[in-house]
Amino acid sequence: MCNCVNVQIQSYSNQTVLDYPEWFKSSKKVRSAGIDNCILEEIKSLWEAGIQTLESCCGHNQADGYICVLPEYIPKMQELGYELRNESRPDIFKPKSV
Repeated sequence: MCNCVNVQIQSYSNQTVLDYPEWFKSSKKVRSAGIDNCILEEIKSLWEAGIQTLESCCGHNQADGYICVLPEYIPKMQELGYELRNESRPDIFKPKSV
């Protein structure tokens, strides 16, 4: 369970805005991302491991959370022990922290 209380899916409550790391800012049009606080440290650790995330959500205690990565980072996510959220989408993984 995450620490969201009365946070609706697709809301921006309980988020922290982080600047993307310098090493992948050039490939993004947007320079920052709103990350759910429940998975903030996990996303930061993925960035530190050199994994570029596209989007993520903790699930807000209403749905399964997810972390979406670019296709070239799928093998690294698997090496780190991440499980797929949906077999038909090999780029979307279950967060470990919620």
